[in-house]
Amino acid sequence: KNRTMFALVATLILTYVNAQDKVPLGLYYESCCPYSQAYIVNSLLPAWGTEGFQEIVDVLLVPWGHEYYNKSKETGKYSYTCQHGPNECIGQRMESCASMLVKPSIFTDFIIELETEMKATLCQNSTQCCDPTSMAQQIAEQLDMPWKDIENCANTPQIADQAEMMMYTQTMALDPTLNSVPWITLQGNHTDTIQSSCEASTLECVCSVYQGNSPACKRNTQ
Repeated sequence: KNRTMFALVATLILTYVNAQDKVPLGLYYESCCPYSQAYIVNSLLPAWGTEGFQEIVDVLLVPWGHEYYNKSKETGKYSYTCQHGPNECIGQRMESCASMLVKPSIFTDFIIELETEMKATLCQNSTQCCDPTSMAQQIAEQLDMPWKDIENCANTPQIADQAEMMMYTQTMALDPTLNSVPWITLQGNHTDTIQSSCEASTLECVCSVYQGNSPACKRNTQ
């Protein structure tokens, strides 16, 4: 009995240590921002695809940026305004809903693939920001995500508003305050050095603070 209890405690400690070992990486972005898309495609994507990387990082993706909301005093309804127009609001609403319905690793896969496709088709800036719904549906179905639930959330204000307010709250909690996108945090911190090093290489940026051993970081320590 004591041996079983010891094994259980050891397992719990190991699980806790492994969770603690992971490096928190935050990306606060706008879905049609060309600079956000460029970071995701050129820096986050190659890191995410590196063997062992997903085991050492906790990625937090927050689609809000400079979006803002208004709550009607008369009706209580929320309305949203996005930096790159109403289609960006559609995309960020959908992404916010997806974040509530799938585990973080699948959500990261989804955002990377969706933003890669948007960049490739020049779905960006105020002039060309498209409604990404059809792209999102195709990618979500390929990843076996519950597309109908995501769509239902996006079309149901009571649910979608909660999802969007989560993104708003996380963005407003940043210290220092977000003043450009993409905005990157490492271990909860944001500095110009963190921003520039993570933009240049998310892999090296995360490996520079990772305390454990990982195949993802071997080439950075040799």
